[in-house]
Amino acid sequence: MDIKKILIALIALVVVGASMGFGYFIAKHPAQKDENTTASSGSQTTEYENKTSDASSASSEASSQKTEEAQSQNNEQSASSASLLLGSWTDNANFSGYEFFDNGTMKVTYFNMEMINLDDVIEGTYNGTYSVDGDRLTISYTIYSKAITKNYIYKVDENTLTLSGDGEEAIYVREGASTVMENVDSDLLGKWSSNLSGFEFKENGVVAITYIDLGSMGINLPINGTVDGIYTVKDDEITIKYSIYTGVIEKTYKYSIEKDTLRLTEKGTNETGVYTRKN
Repeated sequence: MDIKKILIALIALVVVGASMGFGYFIAKHPAQKDENTTASSGSQTTEYENKTSDASSASSEASSQKTEEAQSQNNEQSASSASLLLGSWTDNANFSGYEFFDNGTMKVTYFNMEMINLDDVIEGTYNGTYSVDGDRLTISYTIYSKAITKNYIYKVDENTLTLSGDGEEAIYVREGASTVMENVDSDLLGKWSSNLSGFEFKENGVVAITYIDLGSMGINLPINGTVDGIYTVKDDEITIKYSIYTGVIEKTYKYSIEKDTLRLTEKGTNETGVYTRKN
């Protein structure tokens, strides 16, 4: 019996030792797995951060490139408009004019001032400078000792220049304008006259508007003779736009032509004018 007890005790010791060894093994390996997992996770995190950084950098570069492209496009448009600005312009009421040069200098001319009794404007030509920023035009010049600076929003094409600012707007026509407008109606071109007014439609989109003997009818219009404006044609409608001093007049008519007769019916009022072709 003593021998059996001894054997049982030895077997128990072996089992306990084996269990402790196995437990120790199990305890060691999860720690190694955790370390591997942590290392792998850290590597994945670093890789993700690198990808995120690269994506953010690429997005920033793309945004910067788009901004630069937009700025470049705006600069090109501004330069194109500025180049169209060069040359001589006269307002369509024939009271003032500008001449712009490519070195940033300009000349402004006032004439026929006695017709509108402007005491603060002296007839003559004055030298100055100008600058363009997008659609903004700034001109500066001096009349004797008086420095004058004016800021405008401007629109310009081959034949017409529109200046707007301080609630005023004026249209100027390029000297020697000769470009043929789009959608020109050849039957409309030429001179037309009634007993009150007349039009001369030119192929470059300019229309000369003449007021005829308005004083005899008791109409006190502060202008006589002819002013230049611009016109556009779409289907059977014609829009005429011109300025008298600093006020802009824009009217749209339905028009029809039969032989040597032009009928203009103003939209909104339905008033109709009848004009006869003049050679």
